[in-house]
Amino acid sequence: MLSVDLTVHSNAPENFNGLIESIGIKTSAKDISAGPLASDLHLVIGSDLLTSDTKLRHALDSVKPGAFVISEESIPADESLVSKLPGVAVVSKLLTERRTFVLVRKVSQQNIGIS
Repeated sequence: MLSVDLTVHSNAPENFNGLIESIGIKTSAKDISAGPLASDLHLVIGSDLLTSDTKLRHALDSVKPGAFVISEESIPADESLVSKLPGVAVVSKLLTERRTFVLVRKVSQQNIGIS
């Protein structure tokens, strides 16, 4: 049986308590601007992470190698910060009328080619 350990990290977790704790999702008072959320996460979902070097680095430091970051961005999404970081790649983008969702992968060490 599949088991999921899900925690919503927010600088205002009280906004989510009534909605998600009843279905077994935990909340935590953490702000991505202040530092990484953890160091072994499979997925981080945030908003406007690609517009801040600090937030993007903290999100990437929160996930393990091979894991993903999804960021909801304004149109057009600026991917220049991602392209400057080693071991990080934009995997996919989804464009909507008002926002762009960007899927970024932290490449695992075994996937990095040595030349």
